[in-house]
Amino acid sequence: MPEKARAVFEQPRVIAPNLDALQIALGKLFAASGELAIKKINRHDEKPGLDGLPGFRGIWCELEDDNLVGFSILTPNQDRFLIWSRDHYYPAFAVDSIEGKIRDWYARSVSEYLASIDFKVPDNSIPNAAERRLPGWMELYPTPPPMAESSGEKLNELMAANAEIKIWGWGGLTAFIPSEAAIERFISSATDTLYHDKNAILFQDEFRRFLEAGGTPNQVIALSRAVFDTLPSGMYSFAVDAYGRVRVASRARAQMQYTTETGAVSARPGHDMLFPGSGVLTAGNMEITNSGGHTAIKVISTRSGSYFYSPISPTVRADVTRNSETYLLSLGHLFASLQAMQIPLDSVLIRKF
Repeated sequence: MPEKARAVFEQPRVIAPNLDALQIALGKLFAASGELAIKKINRHDEKPGLDGLPGFRGIWCELEDDNLVGFSILTPNQDRFLIWSRDHYYPAFAVDSIEGKIRDWYARSVSEYLASIDFKVPDNSIPNAAERRLPGWMELYPTPPPMAESSGEKLNELMAANAEIKIWGWGGLTAFIPSEAAIERFISSATDTLYHDKNAILFQDEFRRFLEAGGTPNQVIALSRAVFDTLPSGMYSFAVDAYGRVRVASRARAQMQYTTETGAVSARPGHDMLFPGSGVLTAGNMEITNSGGHTAIKVISTRSGSYFYSPISPTVRADVTRNSETYLLSLGHLFASLQAMQIPLDSVLIRKF
């Protein structure tokens, strides 16, 4: 990432659903407390200070000191976009061949459109890079690439043919309940590899459709022992980030909605929505049962179309046939985090897919 862009992401950010109301509130708060003097509160396009993210605007608050220390105020969707774009979008804005004013104009349109989702303004149109004669990779919702596997059925057949688990010299197993020693071996065998979203090009459109179908970001759950004990029975997607944090989301079929324009639309978060834009140490699905006040994990797999077995990735066949054992061993990170939360693993059935 260019150094100027990196500076953007090192600035502290405040997330709020209404920028203008918060701007007024901050001014009153700081004036009354006398603890922090605000020199100016501007729109980013007036005083962006964001050379790596030109045009993208929230509200910039600058403190009264010679170092021009400040912070930005963004809506939740704007902040989510910045997290995602750190790796997948805005570093490309440093390309010298792109007309700066047109690029900034488009970036401003993107920021305003994302804010309008939080403001619930229905008549904001989706920004179109092509209409501004900008390259296709700059589109907020680019055309999806063709699938590497022509159908989900073929992918399932490929996985079924490679379901055998071959770790530590084992063979002839497609699923097993690990002993305490095996759990510890998983933990010691897990590498620090961060896996990134193979479907990143689809993420913005997937998130838009998720919101349109009635999904909400609070469907993503930060796991703790207290939260775990309240989860209803069902299937959940999970991911573990670089800090060992675990997030889950229900995969219940009841969260599917349909529209006449697009057919089936999912109102449940995908794996890539659990830590949007960030690499993960492991990901997959788990089945949880809650009976008589006793909550337990019954099945865990590393099936994740976002991080491991992407249907659009040209490496999907190699992932299934050769890399699936490595992905399976990455579960050691999940087990380490669950142990730290004192979530029992004594009845977990493990499989690859």
